[in-house]
Amino acid sequence: MLKECIKENKIILCEKPLGIDILEVNRIFLLLSKYKRFFLIDYIFPEHEAFKKFKKIIDNRKKFITDFVEVKFNTQTFINKNRISNWKSSPKKGGGIINLFLSHITDYLILFFGKVSKIKSKVTKDGNFEIEMVCMIEFESNIKASIYIDTNNSRKYHSIKFFSKKYQLILKNNGDDYCKNFTLNYIKIDKNNKKLCKKIKFKDKISNFNQDARIFLTSNIINKLKMKNNSFSRLKNLNRYKYNENILNYCRQSAKKESYIFIND
Repeated sequence: MLKECIKENKIILCEKPLGIDILEVNRIFLLLSKYKRFFLIDYIFPEHEAFKKFKKIIDNRKKFITDFVEVKFNTQTFINKNRISNWKSSPKKGGGIINLFLSHITDYLILFFGKVSKIKSKVTKDGNFEIEMVCMIEFESNIKASIYIDTNNSRKYHSIKFFSKKYQLILKNNGDDYCKNFTLNYIKIDKNNKKLCKKIKFKDKISNFNQDARIFLTSNIINKLKMKNNSFSRLKNLNRYKYNENILNYCRQSAKKESYIFIND
């Protein structure tokens, strides 16, 4: 379907991830480049003002030596709660933890910290259902990331905690909505090892949206599709998506082996 849309000069908004067969995915990217098509994937979190503020603070303090980031994501999927086997429970059909959830996390972590140097993933199953995932990522910027995903937890929770010697930055959401109720706290550590906490403000238009806030963020992406395209933004998006697709592919390989994989490209 994507190939036909590309050839027919359609503007494309695609669900994430683009695919699970990396060779087929790369063929899609070649077609997008060849026909110079405007193409966006529905990665919502970089559209969130709290995530933009998080990135801005990180960018202003980029002296990564031994810094560490911890991501936790809890939810209870409909298929796990009701023990329903369909495409969402099948990694080979585009479901499973890596495709449905880790794809969002790797997308924004790469946006925050750059290219990956090493990755290790482990997926825990309950019968045919993927329940938990632990993923360790090391970035070329020397950041080390620990990711824990629980897809059978009735208490929704999503946090990104960045730790360094001089400060901590904590972005978290423990509400029922995936995208509302985020808070961002900056914790400064003084010479006496005391912690001074400051709540960081951001444009929080999303809280007044009376539906599932994922719709609000996807609408921001759709608005970009309406804007006049330029070759720089098109190429930048293609490179970002292509890199994340490759990292997800390494995650799949690592999960099968339960061992570290070194990234050379």
